[in-house]
Amino acid sequence: MSAIASQTIYMHGRERNFTEEEYFALGGEMWEAKERGDMETYERLSDLLPVNPDVAKAFKDVYGKEYLLAMGLDLTEANLRFGEGWLDAPNEW
Repeated sequence: MSAIASQTIYMHGRERNFTEEEYFALGGEMWEAKERGDMETYERLSDLLPVNPDVAKAFKDVYGKEYLLAMGLDLTEANLRFGEGWLDAPNEW
């Protein structure tokens, strides 16, 4: 079972609790919205889910910490995987 199933997710100061089923259901809704060209719904739903840790790290390495933080993404999963100080660590790329 993933960390998502038992984790509280903090997004823009709001606390959210997702079961694994809810997490993947939101992902499915996002996919469907994108497929039908409803980008407003896609973006609204994407704000509810944490960013994949590898994606967050790549964004930080390529664009920098400030850019990543300015995007307002939920970095909960990246913080769990890489530790709280990962944003201040030197880039690997």
